[in-house]
Amino acid sequence: MKYWDNGNSWGLINQYTNMPGYYACAGDNSTYWGISTTYTTYPSPGFNTHEATIAQGSSDAKMCWVVGIVQHHGDPNLSSNDPCFFKIDEQCTANGVKELLELPLFKKFGETPASTTDWNTLALQLYQEGMWFWTENGAPPIKAPAGQFLPIINLPFWMTECWDGGQLSSVTSGNSLDNNFSVNNALSPNNFSGPWAGTFNFNSSANITYNSDPAITGEVTIEYAGLKNGTGNRYICDARSDGGQWFLTNYNGYDWNWANQLQHNAGVGDPDPNDRHHCIATAASSGNVSRLYLGGGNGWQGNVASGTANASLCTIGNSLKIGTRYTYGSTWNDMMMFFRVWDFVFDDTMAEMSWYHSKNTIAYPNQ
Repeated sequence: MKYWDNGNSWGLINQYTNMPGYYACAGDNSTYWGISTTYTTYPSPGFNTHEATIAQGSSDAKMCWVVGIVQHHGDPNLSSNDPCFFKIDEQCTANGVKELLELPLFKKFGETPASTTDWNTLALQLYQEGMWFWTENGAPPIKAPAGQFLPIINLPFWMTECWDGGQLSSVTSGNSLDNNFSVNNALSPNNFSGPWAGTFNFNSSANITYNSDPAITGEVTIEYAGLKNGTGNRYICDARSDGGQWFLTNYNGYDWNWANQLQHNAGVGDPDPNDRHHCIATAASSGNVSRLYLGGGNGWQGNVASGTANASLCTIGNSLKIGTRYTYGSTWNDMMMFFRVWDFVFDDTMAEMSWYHSKNTIAYPNQ
């Protein structure tokens, strides 16, 4: 893992300048984290500015940036460890694939593309080569089977933009994130000096309700990154308010338990729920199959468990509770960095893409 500014700020850029063939960015030695820590040097005038907070993110931002290190991904004739940026106008499209194929990694460094037609395969290769994607909504640039590329529910607690460590305040009870979200009790930011900048603590009492029905049935992917504290059972989320199911840690003898249909205990190499971890759970009722993916301090473990999936497991419905029981209780008692719900099933490539995407902002131990 190469930090984009040599580990000084754990961020991506402070300011950028146009360079021949790529965008180069100066490292930032301040205590700032995140992409573009000054509003005047934002990568594009069309981007919105955010302080680190909880936000759904833009619903129509097709443009993204591919980030790399100059000497590894920008110009083989330079020895600079500065970040370099490449603007991609249409993520997850055929035109976007053409743009990725024009990157110096393939044109100057001579790497062979893993695919010349499939966005996800090519994007995963870039992640594996040490590059990263910056997107407006903070989510990985995953192309779904139907072509869409945005999560239905997207809460990037950490956000990768414009936070200097002092602008962030608690999100308190009654605050509305937008028309679809509400917060119960206080979510506290944690001003870590490093990769967890912008992480929120649920404090054993805070929780979020998604006050809308995303109309997800049949297929679903739920993912989050975080950790809990202690051996007690804690809710990741609960959709029983409107026909869905519960998702718990440390329940009925399992470290992860999704309505007794998908269950897993941490094995060799797996993170424990009390470790920093990235968890992805997928379910498809048509095939009666659910899967659990994990990554953490020992790297990407991939698909660690499979189970069944009835219709209720694949239903989100109205009033999804995030971090607590649908009637409140057993609330998540430590950190989360993001929580996302997608209306399709991740395959192995998509899951690994998401792992790399979070890995490069969370910086798991040993990774």
